[in-house]
Amino acid sequence: MAARLFGTDGIRGTAGAAPLDPPTVRRIGAAIIKVLEPEETRPRLLIGRDTRESGGWIERELAHGARLNGADVETVGVLPTPAIAYLARAKEISLGAVISASHNPYQDNGIKVFSGAGHKFTEELERQVEAVVADSSWHVDQDEAPPVAEADRSEAYLAHLRDQLDDTGPLSGAKLVVDCANGATTPVAARLFRGLGFEVTLLGASPDGRNINLRCGSTHPSAMAEAVSRVGAVGGVAFDGDGDRAIFADEAGRIVDGDAVMLM
Repeated sequence: MAARLFGTDGIRGTAGAAPLDPPTVRRIGAAIIKVLEPEETRPRLLIGRDTRESGGWIERELAHGARLNGADVETVGVLPTPAIAYLARAKEISLGAVISASHNPYQDNGIKVFSGAGHKFTEELERQVEAVVADSSWHVDQDEAPPVAEADRSEAYLAHLRDQLDDTGPLSGAKLVVDCANGATTPVAARLFRGLGFEVTLLGASPDGRNINLRCGSTHPSAMAEAVSRVGAVGGVAFDGDGDRAIFADEAGRIVDGDAVMLM
């Protein structure tokens, strides 16, 4: 039986150690292409990542493995996980992959895979990938992984978000605190909310490769909540490292319970 690679939210581990060591990441890149349906004659893989210092080399290895197995690969650099899911669907991509360990510290990283419909890989496909990676008779070339061409798709994602909320009504011009966790929302959050008419106080927006989630973001929302009270904002939002979850504060700087958000 093949070793399990995928957990409840993709592949996770310490960057540089199995299964996130360079040879295994390259095999994973090749394997996710190999398990696609045969009619995918020239698959397209879209890769995004968060701000961890290990993201660059993991991206190169994953992309190189995919290209060795016949895929065209494009990276969009640092963008939130939901952006990759959206772009995979909107741009008719075969697969999307996000390199991130979400709310974990910078030493960790991970790989999430999306179908062309923007949905996470099924458990059946995950088991197939694990079997391919574990097959000792299957070899992937070990030449140096070249850089990946990066395209700026952030505006396409922002346009999609603006379509969902094109009028902020009485909140136009209101103060809002946004904590990006020094992570994947850093390139887009302020652009989105300021474009919607908010006066934004920005926190956690100076990533250095090692400060993602460090005393900021959804796992440490107290700084965001304090800033709401200090600047007189209508509320605040603190994202996690890959931007697929958030914690909120109300106008009094009180952190909103996650169950209340789910109820809404």
